[in-house]
Amino acid sequence: MRQRQQKLLLGERSCNFRSQRRSIRRGEAVTSIRLENAFWEILSDFAKFHQMSRNELIWRLRDEVNEIDGTAKNVASLLRVACLHHLLATATNGAALQIERSLSADSVLGVAANALNQRG
Repeated sequence: MRQRQQKLLLGERSCNFRSQRRSIRRGEAVTSIRLENAFWEILSDFAKFHQMSRNELIWRLRDEVNEIDGTAKNVASLLRVACLHHLLATATNGAALQIERSLSADSVLGVAANALNQRG
């Protein structure tokens, strides 16, 4: 007899998995970004935390990456990683994290390790 497996998503609403394309405007510049609804919600929280609009946050993140790398080629990926940074930083209950400005996989793993160590 097969054992019933525990659900990993704990009743997550399926609408959070659906993606939505939104246009982000700054002056004459317009870019279109497709993200899952859950990421749009996290970006809204991230922007509110920094007292700015979601559009301002997106452009600021893009500008920061442009300063570091010269160009933000995949803005959707940049935003997903930024959401991870935000969630990890807020999951530490306000503990100060020194997050590298580089959005590489190593820095995300380093932030995750720091967050886990600080909880420990």
